[in-house]
Amino acid sequence: ANGFQFWVRDLQASDSFEFGDPDFSDQHYISSISSVDGNLGNFHASVATDTDGVGGAGLIDWNYSVANTKLEYLAAGETRSESFNITVSDDHGATFDHTVDIDITGTNDGPAITSSDTYGTVKRFAVADPGRNYYDHGFIEFSDFDLTDSHEVRVSSLSPDNDGFLTAVVVEDSTGTGNGLIEWEYRVPDSGLTDLAAGTYTFDEFRIELDDRNGGIIQEDVRVRVGGDDLYRTSNSFSAEFNADNQSLWGTD
Repeated sequence: ANGFQFWVRDLQASDSFEFGDPDFSDQHYISSISSVDGNLGNFHASVATDTDGVGGAGLIDWNYSVANTKLEYLAAGETRSESFNITVSDDHGATFDHTVDIDITGTNDGPAITSSDTYGTVKRFAVADPGRNYYDHGFIEFSDFDLTDSHEVRVSSLSPDNDGFLTAVVVEDSTGTGNGLIEWEYRVPDSGLTDLAAGTYTFDEFRIELDDRNGGIIQEDVRVRVGGDDLYRTSNSFSAEFNADNQSLWGTD
């Protein structure tokens, strides 16, 4: 089954902090918000409640948002911190600064199939050869947003009547790039196809599992059409007569 990764929702956080001013009658506002270079999210703050003129505390509300797509590179347990500095001013020019630190922890993004060739076919040659093997192979492309993940594959048979064998390997992992490639190879010995009559066929079926070792597992099924062909005759009789005078040969089968 194919998996698809679609994450469009922003991640959000919000909170507030109190402030005070010994000049009870002062009014306050946010004069600036600065962020560290490289911050991925957006930050906004406002004076939700000003000091009340009798010593009561004021309240600053803030909210933060970041597109989920910007954080998909974080693997399970990986963290990132973003900091924003808020400057609060009063109407007489006095200011104070407050820093908000936001810690983000990554979760596992499972791998997803982006393109696959999962149908194969092999056909037995007309002349039986017990030592011959028939092959087919294909590729499965996948992606994983977690750039530190490494992957392994497992193959299982979906039918006890399979004639051949299937192996699969990760030939290019998505570690560091986000895109990887699996190659599968099917092999069936000629000796395993002796029960296939000419013009008949059967299917061998297998399942490939891709595991990111962090709980993300996807599956893709491979189906191979195995066909029989006209085989050599198991018995043959031929009789002939030769006329030496006329130098002719004729016979019956």
